[in-house]
Amino acid sequence: SDLAMNEPNVKWFLSAADAAKLMNELSPNTPLTDATTYYGVLVTPNNCGSLVPTAVKVTINLSNAELDLTQLKYYPNPVDSELNISYIEEIKKVEVFTITGQRVFGNDYQGNEVKVDLSRLSAGTYLVKIETAKASQFVKIVKK
Repeated sequence: SDLAMNEPNVKWFLSAADAAKLMNELSPNTPLTDATTYYGVLVTPNNCGSLVPTAVKVTINLSNAELDLTQLKYYPNPVDSELNISYIEEIKKVEVFTITGQRVFGNDYQGNEVKVDLSRLSAGTYLVKIETAKASQFVKIVKK
């Protein structure tokens, strides 16, 4: 995971002592560790600045966020054979489940617009899981 920073002049350290002395700066590519406290110091171009470190405790949330439903389009519903899905981010995977949770279909995709062949499915109600790199969402469809 990455810390999103709007201030480019912050240097990061693993200890308050290192931060106060500007020693052992962490590489920008250092992977973050859950439940670890990092210390940031705002440094000006001539390496002076506030040497009072700011502590930031990292908590990594592994839950998958939901898609923005205002940007998700899926049609037709009810569907005869082909379901069209579009989203503002690249769609990575689509899975289809029965209403009781049994997985009946899944495929990987690469694109903001995908066509899913549902012609093999029996008529009924299904849950479709749409996944991007950042989030996922279940939607209910009816197969004619």
